[in-house]
Amino acid sequence: MLEEIDGFKIGWIGRGDLQHVGERVRAGDIDGIGLNPYSGWDGAPAELDTLPSLGLRALAVPFGDRIGFCQSHLDDLRDLQFFWVGESKQRWRISLRDVRALRLQFDRNIVFPETPELTLLGAFRFDKRWTTAKMPETERLQRFEANQGNCTSLDAISRYHSLASVDIANLRKLESIGALSGLEGLRVLRIESCKSIKELARVVSSLAGLSVLHLIDCGQVDSLDFVRSLNVKEFLFGRTVVRDGDLSVLR
Repeated sequence: MLEEIDGFKIGWIGRGDLQHVGERVRAGDIDGIGLNPYSGWDGAPAELDTLPSLGLRALAVPFGDRIGFCQSHLDDLRDLQFFWVGESKQRWRISLRDVRALRLQFDRNIVFPETPELTLLGAFRFDKRWTTAKMPETERLQRFEANQGNCTSLDAISRYHSLASVDIANLRKLESIGALSGLEGLRVLRIESCKSIKELARVVSSLAGLSVLHLIDCGQVDSLDFVRSLNVKEFLFGRTVVRDGDLSVLR
């Protein structure tokens, strides 16, 4: 099965497909592979040793421990531009000079010695222990996504002044999004199932460049008047209490 993720063509394969992967990558049919033990991958851990010979630019491993993928395998894949790993107890050391997109489980210890080209960071289970100092060093980050986790603020991403898109969901304890305040380049903001955010209206109203705004299941807001000051082309709103009862901005 072929799937496009973050602009990369991923072929989800089984063990029998490995012999053809290098040829498909060279032909441009795929950028890399996905190995999912619940959807086709039936290879042994030893077969992962062949990955460096395939010329992969992208690798998706949503269940890392289940298939035996570990740090030594990643160390041999220096040319990756897309890397996604989940459900892993490894203490990952991400040193990929060409990587542009990372999707990782952030309730584990991870270090980022070298990710200068990183433009997209997807954090699953974004833990409150994450600070600015622990985050990847890159001047290019444009997209940040976080789904689930116990973080109480977005201060960890305050260093990324080039953000154009932020997508956060299911951060039940998130109270502060002040790190986004005044970001001139932010064009897309999607917030879903984050019911504890304080000063939502104040921060969002400071984002003059927004063109897409989604506020779904965000608890309560005093009013939606702040949306009138923005020039958004797409505004999705729902499952959120508006205390003054005025929904005219939705018409």
